[in-house]
Amino acid sequence: MINKFISKLKNKLRDKDIKEILLGSSLALIYRIFGMIGGYILLLVVSRYYGSKGLGIYNLLTSVLTIFVLIGTLGLKTYSLRFVSQFYTEGKYRKIFDLYKNIVQLTIPISILLSVLLFIFAKELSMYVFKDESLVLGFKIIGLIIPFMVLYSINIEFIRGLKNIKFSEFLRNLTVPLFNTVFLVLFALFMTGYYVAVISYTIAIAISFLLSTCYIIKIILGFKKYQHDNILKKEILKVSLPMVVTAFSFFIMGKTDTIMIGMFSTMENVGIYNAALKLASLTSFILMAINTVSAPKFSELYWSNKVEDLRKVVQFSSKLIFLFSIPVLCILLILPQFSLGLFGEEFKIGKYALIFLVIGQFINATSGSVGIFFNMTGDQNLFRNIMLIAVVINIVLNYILIPKYGINGAAIATMVSMSFWNIAGAINIKLKYNINTFYIPIILDRKHYFVKEAQET
Repeated sequence: MINKFISKLKNKLRDKDIKEILLGSSLALIYRIFGMIGGYILLLVVSRYYGSKGLGIYNLLTSVLTIFVLIGTLGLKTYSLRFVSQFYTEGKYRKIFDLYKNIVQLTIPISILLSVLLFIFAKELSMYVFKDESLVLGFKIIGLIIPFMVLYSINIEFIRGLKNIKFSEFLRNLTVPLFNTVFLVLFALFMTGYYVAVISYTIAIAISFLLSTCYIIKIILGFKKYQHDNILKKEILKVSLPMVVTAFSFFIMGKTDTIMIGMFSTMENVGIYNAALKLASLTSFILMAINTVSAPKFSELYWSNKVEDLRKVVQFSSKLIFLFSIPVLCILLILPQFSLGLFGEEFKIGKYALIFLVIGQFINATSGSVGIFFNMTGDQNLFRNIMLIAVVINIVLNYILIPKYGINGAAIATMVSMSFWNIAGAINIKLKYNINTFYIPIILDRKHYFVKEAQET
């Protein structure tokens, strides 16, 4: 059996595209594992030092920060990934230089405006939305970091588009958790209060921004010598704005539950729910590790009209996602209380919320790289529409279920909306492109068996 597996692996590695996906995903996965470890160490430090309330405040503030960053990026994260990859493959290096210049000119004014607005209205947001005046200082702190966070998040996708997966994933997965944890431990020695973790987080973002920006400037200055090829800001926004709607929809389904628990329940419940969410999302880092490499590859193959190669890479990516995700999901389903107990005894009441969230992640794992496929093939408008429907489902269910069922209601809302957009997206890809992103071994094995039987008869 082992020899058969090794033989199959060698055959796969002979294919250039599959080899790039497999080796690149392995590297990205290693970085994500270290990043995950750093993230969970940080989570444990915050929960142990400051309890479920401290963790709840930290998660709530970072969730609000994510809203402002999503608006500030104007959809240019995904836009950068798609077009930098395309221009780099085509050798249009001056376009890459002009693209980054336009991105900076578009995002800096809007992100500074958002920063000022959050700083000015921090008290109103705390008092009238979350009914907790102690959040004022926290909102002012995260307001200062918005411009840095916007450019840092775009920089990562820009570097990823240049196919420097090693550095992009180092920035994405290691720098923020590493510097955040280091500064948190240092500050905890002589500072008290729930906002210590937020202060250390803002410093970590600032350092990561500097590292990513210095690298990009160093690279693109070499592209300036090529012939000028103008890119209009209007053309950029025409493609990127549907992507920001999609990104915002992802955020809503990932963070609305946290925010609405904060509105309808306690900070303790926010902390408990987010611990369950973190555990259920363990498989997401596998999906994202594979998507890190497959996204620019999807763009490269689709825009080069290599449809069969694209189909092969999509199906191989789906298989990898499923095979690496299922063992983790099974462990969480079997040992939900034990897993949550790692954060403390009070977190064990999130058992059923964790189970619902894991079911949603199972659907996510079996559906493959749905969102990435749409955005990399220029079908961002269709995906935006699917996500908007999913958002409505998510908000309505959260509003109905959280007041009655608490964190379990939030978990059900997330499970249903996540299942909807994954299944709807996969079906649309099959109908429009005749590419199957689903991967469930039992069903596929039976299908192949019947096809083989039909061919033999």
